[in-house]
Amino acid sequence: MKNQILLFVMLALFCNSSIGNQSIRNADQQKAKKEWKLLMEKNGVQVYYTYENTNDVINGIHEENAVLKLVNTTDKNLVIDWDLKIWYNESCVNCDKNEAEHHFSIQLNAGETKKGSYETRNINRSLIIFSKFLNMENKSVLTKFELQNLSIQLK
Repeated sequence: MKNQILLFVMLALFCNSSIGNQSIRNADQQKAKKEWKLLMEKNGVQVYYTYENTNDVINGIHEENAVLKLVNTTDKNLVIDWDLKIWYNESCVNCDKNEAEHHFSIQLNAGETKKGSYETRNINRSLIIFSKFLNMENKSVLTKFELQNLSIQLK
C-alpha cells in the first residue's frame, strides 16, 4: 500500500511538472509571437510587425491581429503612404483592386514611432490587420500581407 501511495505521489508530481513545463513552452511561444519583426526599411522609415491577441470579453471579441509599428529614424517630419495587399487562406483578396479602403497614409514626426493596437483601431485602422477569430472555427486566416507602393515624402 505504501508503495502504491508513493508511486501515486511521484506520478502526480511528474504530471504537474510536465503540465508546468508545457505552460512554460506555450508562454515562450506567445512571447516569441509578440516580438517585433522588421518587415521593411526605406529612406529612414522602419516598418515592424507582430501578432496580438485580443480577448474583449464584454463585447465578445476574441481575435488575432497583425499589428504594424512605423519608426521614423530621421530628423525630418514625414508622410508615409502605402497600399495594403492581404491574403487569406493563401488567396489575395485585393490584389487586382486599387481601392481607397486599402490605401493608407500616416504622418510621422522626426524620431517618432507609431504602432497599432486593438484599442486604437477605430482611430487609426492603418496599423492593424485582422488575422483570425480565436473563439470559433476559422474559415479565413490571414496568411500573408504586403505594404506595396510604399512612398515617403517630406511633410
